[in-house]
Amino acid sequence: MNIILRKLELGDEQAFKRAYDEFQETNFQFSHPLNPSQPFQDYLRFIADLEDTRKIPADRVPSTFMCAFLGDEIVGRVSIRHGLSVYIREVGGHIGYGVVPRFRGLGVAKMILSQSLDFCRSMGLKDVLLTCDEDNIPSYRSIEALGGVFERHCADVGDGVKKRRYWIKSGD
Repeated sequence: MNIILRKLELGDEQAFKRAYDEFQETNFQFSHPLNPSQPFQDYLRFIADLEDTRKIPADRVPSTFMCAFLGDEIVGRVSIRHGLSVYIREVGGHIGYGVVPRFRGLGVAKMILSQSLDFCRSMGLKDVLLTCDEDNIPSYRSIEALGGVFERHCADVGDGVKKRRYWIKSGD
């Protein structure tokens, strides 16, 4: 399976909407809210603006949103935060990823995470923080398989969900 991690383009609209809709059936947020009446081009501009410190709130950090493609099909997504705010340092981490439900159990998460670590390395991040829900066994197995070192448990201050915190060295 050859997964390609990249930013969304205008021609990805239908694939993105299919993946977005499939995630609506789960308790996991696939991406930033999508307004069906909004032109997809405006959504792409919104996502691009998240990388620009001048266009995000002061309490946020810049982030890059990308999708994982298998051919023309979106099989997952990732948000890579360029830094850590107080909240993200505790429970969010640098990388947040998700796999489209029908592609789970195929190693997609590990492929997304591996390519995300390459991206982090290209940005100059040497130590990457990842968190996942305590009961998300596939996620923490993917993190551990790629060198994640368990640090400690924490709880999300917003909803109390117990999390696992890991650090991965992405650079020298």
